[in-house]
Amino acid sequence: TNWVREAKPSTDEGIRDLLRQALRQPVDISANLVEAGEGSLTTNTIECQTAEFLPKPRSPRYVPHKTGIDRATQIDEDGPGLFDFDVEVAPLLDVIVCKTLDQALLEVNRESELAGLRKSKEAFLENNAALLQERQAHEEEHMKHLVAKAERIRREQERLALERKLAEKVAACQVFQTEAGFWLEENSFQALAESGVFPDVVHEAIIGEFLPWLEERVCKRVATRQVGRKVLDELVALALETRRRRGKAHYREIRERKAREAAEERARLQREAEEKALAEAIARARQRVEIYLQGPEVVGDEPLGPICVSIKDTLVEADKQ
Repeated sequence: TNWVREAKPSTDEGIRDLLRQALRQPVDISANLVEAGEGSLTTNTIECQTAEFLPKPRSPRYVPHKTGIDRATQIDEDGPGLFDFDVEVAPLLDVIVCKTLDQALLEVNRESELAGLRKSKEAFLENNAALLQERQAHEEEHMKHLVAKAERIRREQERLALERKLAEKVAACQVFQTEAGFWLEENSFQALAESGVFPDVVHEAIIGEFLPWLEERVCKRVATRQVGRKVLDELVALALETRRRRGKAHYREIRERKAREAAEERARLQREAEEKALAEAIARARQRVEIYLQGPEVVGDEPLGPICVSIKDTLVEADKQ
């Protein structure tokens, strides 16, 4: 058996924790974490006004900083002079003349080189043109050769085709000369006739001339009938529209006439009812009797009344009134 030794927990960490706890000193940081007590703050209001921008002064002239050491030379007026012009100008004049001559020679050489290059270019272009013409001539000759070759090939193929057809015709004649040729000829002509090689003149005339003419006439007749039907439909629609409008106008007149007759009838009935009511009122007025009561039971000297009593009223109704 394999024995596995279990690792013991290290005690260094525990010792360090104890040392930390022993060395740790509590620090009061409440003054830094908690706001100070509320107190009155002294405030003061101050106002200020900015001044206007003054114009920028002009920049002074730039003077470069001096470098080197200042030197001075004194030339006497009665002396021989600072330098001799004829002696001092000789080297400068020599340089200028040499440079001018060198530049002139360089330009002359350049012109000669350019002329040589121009002549070389012209010769090169002429050579190229000649080569191009020669190449075009070779190409044209080659194309003519190819066309002639193609023409010879075509003629040879036509000749071979004619020979092949001639051989086939000779073979066909030889076959027709045998006993089987008559049967083959009869069947061949029958097949050609059925396939339409020998067309029927009457049938071709009917198909090519009569049927197109008949189709054109039928199309014209149908177009004419269609135009007639269209015109007839328009006339019928116009007649129906006119009849509908007249019917609407007639029905409107009938309704208006009936409305007038009904209004007149209502007015007549109203007048008759008013006349009847007036007549009944007059009749009722004529049928009533006005009674004035006098006697000791009546208060006052004047009679009491009138009391309207109808002839049709009963005694009880008369007493109530």
